[in-house]
Amino acid sequence: MALASQAPRGTNFRGGSTRNQRKTVITAVAALAVLAGGTSLVVLLISRSGAAPVEPVAGTPAATPASDAAARPAGTLAANPQPAPAATPAPAASPAATPPVLAEPQRPVAAVPAPQAPAPRDTVIPGGTPSITPGSTTPAAPTTPTAAAPALPPATPLDASSGLPSDLTDLIRAGATLQGQGNLLEARTKLNTALLDRRLPAPEREALRRQIASLNESLVFAPGLAPGDPLFGTYTVLPGDNITKIMRSQAPFVDRLFLGRINNMADVNKLSVGRKIKVPRQPFHLIVHKDSFRADLYMGPPLPPDATISDAQPIEARLTGWTYIRSFAVGLGESNGTPEGLFGVRPSSKLINPEWINPRDRTRFAANDPANPIGEHWIGLEGTEEKTRTFAAYGMHGTIQPDSIGKQMSMGCVRMLAADIALVYEVMAEKVSHVWIVR
Repeated sequence: MALASQAPRGTNFRGGSTRNQRKTVITAVAALAVLAGGTSLVVLLISRSGAAPVEPVAGTPAATPASDAAARPAGTLAANPQPAPAATPAPAASPAATPPVLAEPQRPVAAVPAPQAPAPRDTVIPGGTPSITPGSTTPAAPTTPTAAAPALPPATPLDASSGLPSDLTDLIRAGATLQGQGNLLEARTKLNTALLDRRLPAPEREALRRQIASLNESLVFAPGLAPGDPLFGTYTVLPGDNITKIMRSQAPFVDRLFLGRINNMADVNKLSVGRKIKVPRQPFHLIVHKDSFRADLYMGPPLPPDATISDAQPIEARLTGWTYIRSFAVGLGESNGTPEGLFGVRPSSKLINPEWINPRDRTRFAANDPANPIGEHWIGLEGTEEKTRTFAAYGMHGTIQPDSIGKQMSMGCVRMLAADIALVYEVMAEKVSHVWIVR
């Protein structure tokens, strides 16, 4: 169970900050909960004919100075190692029905502005990696080039004679064919439809996730727009524009660091008039699978405000309109302490370099302490359905103990590797993104 004093202290902001390198120094009792993971390329059915922390409880936490986002270059998508085999956790009771409630400081936050009508989308030459339409203004090269995402592992072909229903086999084969022809968007559409089919066995489902994730290295995380992409559009920088204005009207669902990431911009504050910027048109959501220590990232419309998740309802039945993006390996709460149900991102809870106090031995870790167990990012969670509203002080954060990923070692939070939580921080929106934790 999460304790009332495990959420971190820090300054909430939608920009970025200089990221301090952290040593791998850890206090065994100081581990807090987190998320992380990885995906690798798998081609499917390719045939010649895939908190001081708040000391919370009371008082307003000390603000952690943060540098302007411009000082931090856009992040890079890191390859995610497969989690170490998890030791079989001893069964334990679920968190108490009425856990302590964290009295987090209520900082006023501006409501997320409604996005304006999307700007006309640009098209690209079909085939290969999408790129901005020829003829658009080409910006000056960034002073600090963004590192390319690491290459995914070699593909592992899936046997076409695996006994799948014929319509599923046809979908997967069609996706592989379209990918081979360079039509990545249509390939993803076919494979995503197959992924959300409840008849698909677990091994084939895992292979499909890897295959779709490989497509999204180009469709989501690289500059350029595929023709007809429903998840992204482009915006042309106008005279008088600045990144704050563009974020409010065109990309209210993500952090400005994400725009830097997908547009290869080292400094998002340096915009040239006429430049075309790739912007997301849908918010991101996360589904945490406790049994496999995996978090799946999706894009799609938010669920209704009164949405509830029935334990008897298949996950796939609630994902209509959602597109799978990629997966991360995560660490979870000891003794099955990570609660299950539907959550959202708590307002004013997204922190970079927060202070934290271990609720068990009261050890205080400063914001820039490389020994801070929760790493450099914290995302607070709040329950959005009846059975989760009583849970408090839970969140997602980094770790300086990477071997805890794939195990039950946190105090209840979702623990992730540093590069993974950095990406999740960039895409999860307060009061918009869903975090669904399932067994």
